[in-house]
Amino acid sequence: MFKVNELFFVSGQIDHESIMTLKEENFENIICNRPDNEEPDQPTKKSVEDICKKNFLNFYDLEFKPGDIDFDKILKTFKIISEKKKTLAYCRTGTRSITLWAFASCNNMDVDQILDAVAQAGYDLNHLRDVLVGYKASLS
Repeated sequence: MFKVNELFFVSGQIDHESIMTLKEENFENIICNRPDNEEPDQPTKKSVEDICKKNFLNFYDLEFKPGDIDFDKILKTFKIISEKKKTLAYCRTGTRSITLWAFASCNNMDVDQILDAVAQAGYDLNHLRDVLVGYKASLS
């Protein structure tokens, strides 16, 4: 798990046991950014959602395909992070999750700040700098 800021974290696939740990660590939101069946033994979104619900964690299914800029999912991610609740977003490696966070954060952060936070979390989205700058400009 990689910390992006005090309330937002990204990771690769989570399992049922890790949900219990997340609950103990006061997470409130879980965002799934990956489709089912990307890997043979991957837990289904439904099974993760069921465990989340049993543990009173909010579960959001925002399936995101690599390379797909989905403005609806960006807006939904922005709304979730605007709640200011401790959130984990996961996909296969965390890259799709941090990409959605980066686009959603264009609403209230400068692109350099976003890319710095992404780098601090151990990811590199510099190849998206121009796209992020253009997206941020479109929000004005």
